Amino acid sequence: MNSPREKILILDSDEPARLRLLELLQSAVYDVYVTSDCRQALETARIESVDLVLLGTNLPGGECWQVLTELKGAAATEATQIIVLSSGGTAERVRAVDLGADDVLPQTAEPRELLARVRVQLRR
Repeated sequence: MNSPREKILILDSDEPARLRLLELLQSAVYDVYVTSDCRQALETARIESVDLVLLGTNLPGGECWQVLTELKGAAATEATQIIVLSSGGTAERVRAVDLGADDVLPQTAEPRELLARVRVQLRR
């Protein structure tokens, strides 16, 4: 009997980045949901019970921090692992961890490292 595949949600405002991540994660046999809309991401995370969120910090108006806080603060999604994909420096990475991110990677992380970090988070 096949075990269910892990579900990963990508929330990023950069379409080429979303498509690159989608292709990478699908090739690694994950079920992947993709959006650039914060409300849709929160709803998908809750309804689909996603296992992990890849959250880009390039969302307008600092919306990524609100999404991170809401996901970690809601009973239905607090156990969801979140990897923040940072386009900023140390201060941004520290903020992500302080707000509850489970891991932080540069937006330009190498695909093999990204997949390794995804596997680590999904084992938790």
